[in-house]
Amino acid sequence: MMHMKRYKMPLIFPIMATLVFIGIVLYDRIAPSRYVLLNYYHDLPLHNIKRPPNRGVIHINDTLIISGSIPLVENKSGIDALDGVRPSHSPLTKEERAKILPRLGDLAHPYLIYKKKNNDTVVAIKNESDTLKYILTYTEKESHWLDTLTFGDVFDYLFKQRNNEKK
Repeated sequence: MMHMKRYKMPLIFPIMATLVFIGIVLYDRIAPSRYVLLNYYHDLPLHNIKRPPNRGVIHINDTLIISGSIPLVENKSGIDALDGVRPSHSPLTKEERAKILPRLGDLAHPYLIYKKKNNDTVVAIKNESDTLKYILTYTEKESHWLDTLTFGDVFDYLFKQRNNEKK
C-alpha cells in the first residue's frame, strides 16, 4: 500500500500542469478580446478623450484603445505637450523637459483625437486650436496581425522552423 502512494504523487503534478496548459490554450482560442488596439487600418472620427491613461493605455471608447506611448512628431502651435506629466512624479527643469520626447500619454486631458483610415498619424486637438500630431509605431501598424496571433501559430512557427533546419 505504501508503494502505491509513492507512485501516484509524482504523477499528479505533471497531469495538473498539462491540464492547466490545455486550459490556457483553449481559453486563448475561444475567449474574445475585450479591447481592440487602434492601428494603421482603423478610421477614428473625432472623439473626446476625458480620462487619463490607465497603465499606458488610453481608452477611446468601450472597445477601442490606443497606446499612450506613441511619439509626438509635430507641434506647430508650440504648446507644452508634457502638460499631463504630474510634477510629483517627475519634477523637471526646462532643460530636462526639452530633452524628453513627448508621448500621447503625456498630454493632459481633455482633448480631441482623430485618425484617418490607412494612415499612421493620430491628431490631437487641445484648446480648440492647438494641433499635435503623433505617429503610430511599428507595433500599432502591425497589430492587426498580432490581434489574431495564438499559441498554435507560435508552435506551428517553431516546429516548421525546426523541421526546415533538419532538412
